[in-house]
Amino acid sequence: GELGLRAALVLTSFGIAQSGSIEIIANLVGGVAQNFLAFIAPPAIALVGARRWGAPGAAAGSDDEGVRLLPYPDAKGVIQYEGTTARSLFSGFTTKDLQSVGILVFGVLSSAATIAASLSTVAAQTAAEAVQQAP
Repeated sequence: GELGLRAALVLTSFGIAQSGSIEIIANLVGGVAQNFLAFIAPPAIALVGARRWGAPGAAAGSDDEGVRLLPYPDAKGVIQYEGTTARSLFSGFTTKDLQSVGILVFGVLSSAATIAASLSTVAAQTAAEAVQQAP
């Protein structure tokens, strides 16, 4: 878990540092920051805010809390089913919550793709330099 994540971060940092090119590092930092600001921060804020303060429209007088997708108890505590009857990790989540989670996952995958592209560029540059230095 945590040890694997640390090892991956150290290896990624080491791989990027091998480029010796400020352009690659700037592109990587910019790409990951843009993904974070566009796809990770907003849904994370929406999920945390919904848990702490309720539905986004509640402050404006809206009663819309999103359509419940999976089982949830009614006022009497009886389990009601809308949509699917599957019980899962997303039990009690609204469709808005699931959309936020989907966007969050997309942002994380986009950041991972940006890092992979930067590492492949570093590998290509290293290989090109090795070919040029070969007699």
